[in-house]
Formats: sequence, C-alpha cells, structure tokens
Amino acid sequence: MGYENKLICFLFALLLFAGAVWPNFIYNKTINGTGADFSEKYDVFENPVGVAVKNGTVYVIDSDRSYLFTMSGNAIAYRVGGEGADISSLSSPRGFAFDGNDIIISDSGNNKLKRLRYGAVTSFNVQLATSFDSPRGISSYGNSLYIADTSNDRIVVLKKVNDAYQFDFVFGSSGSSDGQFNAPASVFAYDGKVYVADKYNNKVQVFSLNGTFERSIGIGKGGVTLLSPSGVYVSDFVYVADSGNNRVAVFTKTGEPVETFGGPAEAEHMKRFSNPQGVWVDSGMLYVADSYKARVQVFKINMSSTNAEVEEKIAQLNVKLAEIASLAAFAKTNLGISTPASALATCIDGVSAVYEEMEFTQALSKAQECNETADNEIADMKAAIVTEIQKRIGTAQSRLGGFADENQAQKKAEVQALLNLASSNVSAGNYETALLKIGEADKKMDGMGLPGGSTEVEEEAPTGTQDAQILLASLNALKGQISFIKAELFTYGMFDAGIENAQLGISRAEIYISSSQAQKAEAELNSLESAVVSARKSLNDRKEAVANASAKINETEKYLQQSDSGFLVTPDTSSAKARLEEAKGKLYADPKGAETLAKEAQLLAGQAENALTQVKIIVGIGVLAVLAGIAVFALLVWYVFKKRKAARGRINSEERKWKPGLKR
Repeated sequence: MGYENKLICFLFALLLFAGAVWPNFIYNKTINGTGADFSEKYDVFENPVGVAVKNGTVYVIDSDRSYLFTMSGNAIAYRVGGEGADISSLSSPRGFAFDGNDIIISDSGNNKLKRLRYGAVTSFNVQLATSFDSPRGISSYGNSLYIADTSNDRIVVLKKVNDAYQFDFVFGSSGSSDGQFNAPASVFAYDGKVYVADKYNNKVQVFSLNGTFERSIGIGKGGVTLLSPSGVYVSDFVYVADSGNNRVAVFTKTGEPVETFGGPAEAEHMKRFSNPQGVWVDSGMLYVADSYKARVQVFKINMSSTNAEVEEKIAQLNVKLAEIASLAAFAKTNLGISTPASALATCIDGVSAVYEEMEFTQALSKAQECNETADNEIADMKAAIVTEIQKRIGTAQSRLGGFADENQAQKKAEVQALLNLASSNVSAGNYETALLKIGEADKKMDGMGLPGGSTEVEEEAPTGTQDAQILLASLNALKGQISFIKAELFTYGMFDAGIENAQLGISRAEIYISSSQAQKAEAELNSLESAVVSARKSLNDRKEAVANASAKINETEKYLQQSDSGFLVTPDTSSAKARLEEAKGKLYADPKGAETLAKEAQLLAGQAENALTQVKIIVGIGVLAVLAGIAVFALLVWYVFKKRKAARGRINSEERKWKPGLKR
C-alpha cells in the first residue's frame, strides 16, 4: 500500500473513532446444561468449544463429551454423537456449520467430516488428494464449504453439486508469512471474504473467496495483539475468541480494534473467561463458548457511543474527586479534622488505563465501581464534618443556655436565631455558612460577657475605617475581574473551579471586612487573587491554542480556495471541507483538536490535488498519444497520396511515349 493510501486510511480511522457507534457488552446469562429435562440423564458440558444459533435454537459442541447438544434454555434438549469411530459416533468434534436443514460436523479425532441429517449422524464422503488431519472450524457460504484443516495448515474448499459436495480447491500452507498458517482453528465466510483464526501465528487473516490474501487483524494495531485465537465470527464487526488472552476481541472489518473484554476467570466470575474457543452473534446477543469453565456465556450487545460514555463517566468522577479534595481541605482548615487519603484518584487512573486499551465495557464497569467509592468517601467526609459542626453548635447552645440575664433577652434571641441558621445550613450542606453563623453567635455572646466559646480564636485588632475601605476597594476590583473572567471562560467553553466557587469567598471576605477581621479578610482576598491568576493563565493558554488553531483553519481555507479555483477541472475536496467545518465547530471548546482537524483537512485537500494531478497527467499523456496517432495517420495518408501521384505521373509518361501518333 502506497503512502497516500496509508494516509487516507489513517485519517479515516481518526474520523471513525471520533464519532462512531461501537458495541459494548452487558452480561445476560450463562448456559451450562444444568437445567431440567434431558440434563437430568445426560452429563453436563465438559469442554464446549463451539456455539451457534439457528431459528432461536442454541447448538453447542463439546469436544471432551464428543456430542453436539441442542439446548432449550439452560437444559439439554437433545444430543447426537458420542465417543467412537463408527459412522454415528464422534471423536473430539471441534466445529460445525449449518447447511440447509443439515449440519456438517468436523469430527476432528476421526479426521473426517460428518453430516447430521434427520437427527442422525451419517457419513460425509469427499475425495481429497491429502486426507483431513484434525479439521476444526467449518463455514458454509453460498454453494461452498470452507474447512479449517488444522494440522495440514490449510483451508479446504468444497463445492456443492446437487446434494453432494466435491473438492474445489485449497489455499494456505505451513509458515508464518501472509497467506500461510500455523494451526488454523476457525474459519468464517461473510460478505465476499474469508476470515481465518490462525491460532499459533496469533492473528486473523482475511482472504477473498478464491483464497487471495488481503490483510491481517490483531497484530498490534491500536495496541491489540491476539494470542492463540481459536474462534471467529463476522457480521457488522469481527468477533474473535482470543483464547490465549482469555478474552473476546472485537474489530472493524478493516482491522481497527473496537473493544476487548474478559480476562482470566476467577471462580465463576461472569464476563471473564478461561480459554474461550467459539463465538457467535444472533439477534443482538453474543454467545461465547467458555471451554475451561464448561459454559457458554451470553451478552447483550448494546450499541452506543461508548467513547463518549466512558469519557463522560471519567469527567463525572473527576468532579467528585474535586469535591472530595474540597471537603478534605475544608475539614482540615476549618475543623482540624484529618480525613483518610482518597482512593478515588487511583481508581480513576485505573479506568483511564483500561479505556486507553480500548476495553470500553470494562472501563464502564470499573467507572461504576469508582463511582461507588466516591459516593462512600463523600458521605463519610460529610458525616465527619456534620458531626463536628453540630458538636460546635451544641457547645454554643450550652453556653447560651447558661445565660439568665433578662435584660439581654433580645440579644439572646438574636444568638439563638444565628444558631438556628447554623443548624439549617448544616442540614442543607452549607458548611462554611454554618461556621460563619456560629462565629457570629460566639462574637455576640462574647459581647454579652458570656464565658467560654465554641472556638478558641485569638481576638483580632479591630479594622480601622481606612483599612476597611482599602480592603473593600480591593474586593470590588477582584469582583470586576472575576465577572470579566467568567464571561471569557464561557466564551471559550471552559470551567474553572476557583472562579466558579469565588462567590463564596467574596461573601466570606465581605463578612470579615464588616466584622473587622482584617487578617481573615486579607486571606480571602489573597485566595481570590490566586484563583484569578490561575484562571487567567488557563485562559491565556486557551487563547494561544485558539489563535494557533484559527491560523491553521484560515491557512487551510485559503488552500482550499486555491484548489477550487483550478481551470476546467477541480479536485474533490468535499472530505477536506467537511473536516474543516468540524474543526471550526471545535475551535473554542477544543482548539488543539480543531488544529489537528484543520491539518487533516489540508492533508486531504493535498491528496485530492495530487490525485487530480495524476489524472491530468494520465489524460495529458492520452491526449498526446491520440495527437501523435493522428499525426502518424496524416503522415501515412500524405505518403500514400504522394506515392500514388508519382505512380500516376509515370503511367502518363509511358502512355505518351508509346501511344501511336505521339511524337517522341
């Protein structure tokens, strides 16, 4: 594949992953043959290696039991085969395929194929130059049957003539190169292609129907490498039983990794596998033959924008992490409570790591676990904070209860009102406001001459009028800056926790200034100023990124305009224009992404121009060839005409020479 084609594929993959809809998998049920009916007299599964569904009926083949089972729910409804070498028996069968009303079975231990017809196993005779050796996977497609002849490292293709199959051709040989096999374990023909799970070459190979190699899947692209794949099924996606990794891997038909899920099974853990061998999809359900766990696991395929869903969950967890950090800082600074270190940050890192491996379903599951961890931590922190604040309210209440001076009943009522406000704010989760009200109540009780207090605070020197005016002026200036920054943050689609929470700091500063607590007021102002500086830095970074992206977008627009202004024929820049429009839409919210999209648009436009240039060159050469042909033809016509004219002149001369009556 040339550089240009590779680049097109790369850009297409980027677009595909940006907005595509991918499947994720939700555990539905387990089939292990332990239900009633025939299961009571038949042994259950031992080593199920293949599963398929037809007309709602589930079929399972068990290599250790040497039976093909028909299931009814979780019960074995019917079985055929049984260990043996005779016609009606099977030995380590490994695969099967539906052929009209028949089922073709790979009788691997007997190195044969068998046919299940009218409920009985019969022979399936076909003449081969080299006999089968441990055949496994089978796939029926049209009038052809594709068989993975595992130990012969080849795919045998049979063609149906009337009601019988005859040899058509084989492809593949032993080796590790493209088109060669090392124990092909499964084969599936779909939509004009043949997919082969090449077990010990650790990949899925894709061929045309006539056996021409086209590409390999699962060899490291997107970070996904298969290990001993044993089963493959293809519909909208390519589903692979990635046996050596104890998982299912899902790809697009071009080989882009979409999802992996599973992992070594622990006990009877669902959604984990132990040597999965076969996969099948039917009616929106994924069936996995989990061989070493003697079961078939069934999953509902949920088509959703998994990328966006996982990213939204991670964003929500980060918001909760910020809340935990804020609660911990509040508890430490205002209440002297040391809270345990949060486990959420590590948990989020785990979700991100799984997500980066494109294991979307596992990422969602882990995100749910992290969400529970976050909720528990937040609840514990809030409980500790509420307990401490209520303790302080109780201390202040006791202090007030010991005051019996009827002359200050009005002041006592005011203090009680403040404590009531503190209690209601605690219930509403407004912990800082509750503490401020307790502080105001303590200050009033101090003025009433009451001993003790809910907090031991060193008395600040009263703030002078001039100092208060300076502090107010600084606060008003910060208010203006914060208001302006908020508007800019909104314009650029940004969120800044410091600015969003600034109103609370402003309220505290106003209370401290009005109550002559200069040091605390200055501390709040410093905190607000730090938030402003931090937000401005973030804004400046975003503005710079937007400027860079905008410049690249403008450059690309000019490039496209030049491309569209060609003489007579212009390149097809529709893909580039679409990418550029996408870049414009992301300019403020994601400037780096917008810049990348603009670069991609320019590359696409350049490719379109190059393609058109190549066409023009070919057309030009063609025109020149036609002109040259015309010239050669004209030259030949002239030459013939000249020759004929010369010949006619000679004849006339001869006639004049010999004609009687003419003078010599």
